[in-house]
Amino acid sequence: SNAGRFLRASEPDRAGRRVGRYTLEKPIGQGAWGDVWLAQQDEPTPRSVAVKLLRPEFGSLFRGGSTNGFGARFDLEQRVLARMEHPGIARLIEAGIEPLGIAGAQPYLVMEYIDGAPITSFCDTHALTLRDRIDMLAHVCDAVHHAHTKGVLHRDLKPRNVLVPVSLENDPAQSQPRVIDFGIAKLLDPSTQGD
Repeated sequence: SNAGRFLRASEPDRAGRRVGRYTLEKPIGQGAWGDVWLAQQDEPTPRSVAVKLLRPEFGSLFRGGSTNGFGARFDLEQRVLARMEHPGIARLIEAGIEPLGIAGAQPYLVMEYIDGAPITSFCDTHALTLRDRIDMLAHVCDAVHHAHTKGVLHRDLKPRNVLVPVSLENDPAQSQPRVIDFGIAKLLDPSTQGD
């Protein structure tokens, strides 16, 4: 696991940089293909979003519009997220490619930002009853079922990929968990990969 960090190219701090119409604030996650940043959207409506950037060491794959290898995987994640419309799945807002001149291009996905905790931590912190935990898991199953009806298999379901929004106004037992990170998802019907 340490080899990946050793081989990663060092990069300047991206905080404050703009990607499309979004200003990056701070890193909030790391996936197989990219890093996820908390960012601010200024227009048309100011709001916090999550921006997933393909890692710089894979950026050269996008020179000249090439989308093979890791680029193809990133592109597949975009298509998978575009299929989802369910309150239990963090939704895709926008996808784009930021030109970087001769350095290639920076592909990015903009997703709904979930200010939350992993489902297990949330349940423990709020001391949810067994019944409340089962109800919460039923919501997750409903979201996963929705993905399956859209021909998508998540393949990386774990507590940190199921976030429960933290809100002091709501009853914790009524909080809607959200499935995130479809980075290694698989389309169940290969004939629909162009959808």
